[in-house]
Amino acid sequence: MSDKTCEERINDELEHEIQRIREALGHAEQVYDLACQKCGHKWQTEDEYEACPGCGNGDEIDVEENCDAESRDSYWQGILSIDTQLMFRVQLSTGGPGDQFEIYVDPQDHEISHIDYRFLDWFDGAERRLTGTDFDLAVEMFQDIADNWEMYAGLEAR
Repeated sequence: MSDKTCEERINDELEHEIQRIREALGHAEQVYDLACQKCGHKWQTEDEYEACPGCGNGDEIDVEENCDAESRDSYWQGILSIDTQLMFRVQLSTGGPGDQFEIYVDPQDHEISHIDYRFLDWFDGAERRLTGTDFDLAVEMFQDIADNWEMYAGLEAR
């Protein structure tokens, strides 16, 4: 357990996860496998635009990213779960300020798991999770979205 708040820790945690992804994809120190179409020379380099050291050709080069499949598999094995959840944004107003409800629906059982209200102004914003009677009232209003989410997915405003 850390003495720091999540807000104080989130940037370091995100940076750590991005670095793990970068390494799994082979981008920590990006290496390219290059092949010259002209003379057939093959080589590895960190510069994907490098001219062929065999003949000097710089125009007809095949480039492949050198990604270690084992590293990628290792990252995927460390994932706890992948969950599917739909979010529908009910836009009430735009500009500065604007507001909206974000309704999160489980696509399997059509249950609304939670509803967030967002109030957004220029370069600022706040969010509240609806609870209690506010949540119940909003569920009553928006249950049709949960029950018929297939219809609402991709439906444009009229």
